[in-house]
Parts: sequence; structure tokens; C-alpha cells
Amino acid sequence: MLKEKLKMMNGVLENGNYQLGQFKFEELRKSAFWKIKMRRKIIKMFKGFDFTDFWTEDEVHDWDDYMESTPSDELIAELEEELGYKLPESYIWLMKQHNGGEPRNTAFPTKKPTSWADDHIAIQGIYGIGREKDCTICGNLGTKFMEEEWGYPDIGVAICDCPSAGHEMIFLDYRECGPQGEPKVSYVDQEMDYQIIVLADNFEDFIKGLISEDGYWDDED
Repeated sequence: MLKEKLKMMNGVLENGNYQLGQFKFEELRKSAFWKIKMRRKIIKMFKGFDFTDFWTEDEVHDWDDYMESTPSDELIAELEEELGYKLPESYIWLMKQHNGGEPRNTAFPTKKPTSWADDHIAIQGIYGIGREKDCTICGNLGTKFMEEEWGYPDIGVAICDCPSAGHEMIFLDYRECGPQGEPKVSYVDQEMDYQIIVLADNFEDFIKGLISEDGYWDDED
């Protein structure tokens, strides 16, 4: 049906390609297939995970410092070039739903002790895609600032801060996969000589693995 419509509109070109504006039909077809493939991939992301009440607006914290408007594809490409890393699709997808903020569940279990606790770390907020707000990947307290001013290792992109006011950070970790690959999510502890602890194999697993910190405090009581 699409081919017939294009044929009536623009006629036949060599090799059976049909033209719509400056795009050949074959290129349009491939682009459509790519979009369908990506849509199917996105559907598989966070499958079965309930985002109801995932985010919280806590007046105690500067929640608004993390959140920007929905990022455009152009902005994403621009920031990826600026940072030198391709952002994972799961992170992009989540940020297009809610571009940064503080989640209700802020703890992530660890097998190694950290400067925060013996068995877990805690995050403050998730950085949005942008540069206007302080707590975004290219904001005033973003990746470059943490590397240049705080001495954090250049392993990827800072995506979460922690309650320790800069002494711990969560990064998308590209050390194994390279700048264009699927990064792991790692915790970097400035208080322990920038110790790196891998938390999850990917961003989706990291989000799914966040739990309430209330249980940890209850155990201490």
C-alpha cells in the first residue's frame, strides 16, 4: 500500500526505488523497520516492572534540581557527543518518561562494605538528561564537574548522586564495553580512594534492583 501511494505521488526511479521528497523508498522502508525493531526492544525493557509511585517529590530536598523537560533526540545526540559516550536505551527511555528526580526506593545492596554502610549504598537522585539543572548529566554538578573538581575516575557518565554530598557517586561504567557499548552501573567511593564497585550489569537491572532503605535502618534498631 505504501509503495503504491509513493508510486502515484512521485513515479518510478531506477532499480525500482520510489522517492518521497529526498528519501528513497528503500531507505524509508529500512528506517521503518529500524523503528519497529527499536520499539520492540523498548517494550522488552523494564518488562513487568511497575513504575507507579516510583518517583517522589520530597520537599526536604531540592528535587527540582534533577528534573528537566523531556529531552529531544537532538539534545541526546549533542550531549552524547559532548560526553563521548552513547547513553543506554533503557536510560534514555526512562528519562523520556520522567527526566530525572528522586525515587522512593534509594538503596541498592552490595556484597562489599562502603563508606555508607556494610551491605548497601544509597542514592539521592537520578540525574536527568540535560545541562540546565545542576543535577543533570551535563549540569553544574554533572560528569565533568565530578571528574575535574572531585577527581573521580573517567569511567563514563555520572547518573546518580548520594546523600554524602559528593563523596560517593553512581556512574554508567564503560570500562569493559567501550564508549559505544552497553555500560554497567558502578558505585565510586571517594572516601575509600575512589573504590569502584559494580552494582548492576546494565541500567535496567540497576533500576529494578533499587529497594527501600527503611529495612536497613530497622535492622540497626
